[in-house]
Amino acid sequence: MILVDSDSKPEDTILYLSAKMLKILKYKKSVHISFLDDFFNDINPNQPRYKYYLCLNFLFLIEKIEIDGSDLIYVS
Repeated sequence: MILVDSDSKPEDTILYLSAKMLKILKYKKSVHISFLDDFFNDINPNQPRYKYYLCLNFLFLIEKIEIDGSDLIYVS
C-alpha cells in the first residue's frame, strides 16, 4: 500500500513525478547522467531535486529503468 500525504497536491507526489518521468524517458529511450538537470527541468522546474532522485530510486526498484555505464535506460 502506498500512503499519500493528504496535505500535498497530487502533482507534488513522488508517484506522480515518477509517472511523468517514465513517460518522458519512454519517449527518449535513454538519458545521459550529465543531462539529468535538463531532464528534471523538462518535467517540472519548480520541484526540488531530491524528489527526482527519489523518483529515480523508485523507478529503479520497480525495474522500469536501468543504469548502463553513465546512461539511464527505459526498460519496457
